[in-house]
Amino acid sequence: MGAVPAFELVSAPVRFDVVRTMDIRLVAKKPVRLGTETTLSEVLELVIENRGTDPRPVSGAEVTIQVLQPGGATAFFSSLERIAPRIERKQPPLAGGARRTWAGAKAWAELSDVRLTVARPGSFTVVAHWAPTGQQARYRSAPLRIDVRGE
Repeated sequence: MGAVPAFELVSAPVRFDVVRTMDIRLVAKKPVRLGTETTLSEVLELVIENRGTDPRPVSGAEVTIQVLQPGGATAFFSSLERIAPRIERKQPPLAGGARRTWAGAKAWAELSDVRLTVARPGSFTVVAHWAPTGQQARYRSAPLRIDVRGE
């Protein structure tokens, strides 16, 4: 190969589409009342959507709802159980293109509904993280602002 002049090989461009196969969203149902014990099921809906074509497991997935501001959960709430519900009950996989919504106390019973009491007025921001069982992927929702109203 020593007698071969220098050369360059160039391929045609290759395009990769990065597709987020699962989506997680939080939807605010109503404001939180200041100083009143509230459950997440009263305030939030959780929506999981399979944007892919293959079925995805739902059972046993870890769902974490994280308070981002102000000052995190300990500074904002006078009482708070751990905000890390887990989907315990056996459920069928989520079909491609399908979505599942957890709304209301009955549905949130699958998520170990969390009780909290807000200690100060204003608003706080939450995000949800979804970690399907047996997968390395973790999905994060867009931040959602929850208003706190006085009595």
